[in-house]
Amino acid sequence: MKKYTFILFLVVMTLSLPAQILNDEQRLSILPYVPQRTGLSEPARSLLESKIQQVISNNGISDKGFQQRFVMTAKVNATSKDIIAGPPSMVSLKYDVMFMIGDVIENKIYSTITIPIVGVGQTDAKAMLNALKAIKSNDARLTQLIEKSKETIISYYRANSQRIISDAYTKVEQNMYNEALYMLASVPDVCLDCYFLCQDAIVDIYRRLINDNGQRLLNKAKEEWAKNPNYVGAEIAINYIEQIDINAECQNDVQSLLVEIGEKIKVDEKRDWDFKMQKYRDEQKRKQQEWDFKVQQYEDALEKEQRDFEFEKQKYQDGVRRENQELDFARHKFDTNAAIEKQTISAARDVAIEYAKNQPETINYNNIIYW
Repeated sequence: MKKYTFILFLVVMTLSLPAQILNDEQRLSILPYVPQRTGLSEPARSLLESKIQQVISNNGISDKGFQQRFVMTAKVNATSKDIIAGPPSMVSLKYDVMFMIGDVIENKIYSTITIPIVGVGQTDAKAMLNALKAIKSNDARLTQLIEKSKETIISYYRANSQRIISDAYTKVEQNMYNEALYMLASVPDVCLDCYFLCQDAIVDIYRRLINDNGQRLLNKAKEEWAKNPNYVGAEIAINYIEQIDINAECQNDVQSLLVEIGEKIKVDEKRDWDFKMQKYRDEQKRKQQEWDFKVQQYEDALEKEQRDFEFEKQKYQDGVRRENQELDFARHKFDTNAAIEKQTISAARDVAIEYAKNQPETINYNNIIYW
């Protein structure tokens, strides 16, 4: 049994992104949120939300994802109050705290659990704070709540992966590339089959994006040069050309246009043009070096995983002979094309992150008060 588990681990390890680029946006995200209108004082509400955040973090979940539709919240219900004789007299309060995880967009509760707590203090407010402080972020019941909800979230993505990808390509047809990348990048790695389908779509759409942008910018450069086939038109054209991604398919046409412009520039303007061209070539070289450096980082990470893989394979070689096909598949993944694809995904995610930063808040989290 251990043998098969290890083989599965190797395949998953091979398919997974290097750890250095598996960031909070790629992991399952659950937002800790306690609405303002709960009857709790602000210190108590803030403390409860902080406790929920600790629970989420302790269970390896992120609270910084793209689309924070999955929320963990809680309601506090008083069950009894006792006065403890002093001096000084103290207040003992008992509460039931119902923790909930759900989908705030579809307004569905996935799972709940109720935990009783007790707090003692000189005032009701202090007693409540002491009760909330007693909540343990590593409580096994809360871990069980998250695990149960995670299964439901995985089921959600399995059921909706094709729809998400289809909707993303619909956005592409509308030239809404950034939103398409944002939709796909919102899918976390918690559901691997859906996640990798979305990664493939991200690579495809990002390449379409840089090709479409590149061709659009090149067309503008050609238009400006056609209107003003002189140094002024050349300056405007080069401003467009400088914005074209080095990986765009139109780079050959770019070079042809630059040669054409260079040949027609007057001799007395040639010096300034040559200077601009040198700046352009230097910038392109810098971008290419930066890209190559990032690709090399991924290659180095993949090579390290390959070394670890070979070491573990040697240890288990006698027990995994019948799994040669899986091992061959794992080895195949460690190549330069995989590294380049990972860098492409990373660049596409940068676009999605920038898009997400500029989006207004569209989710009404206050609906949680009715859960």
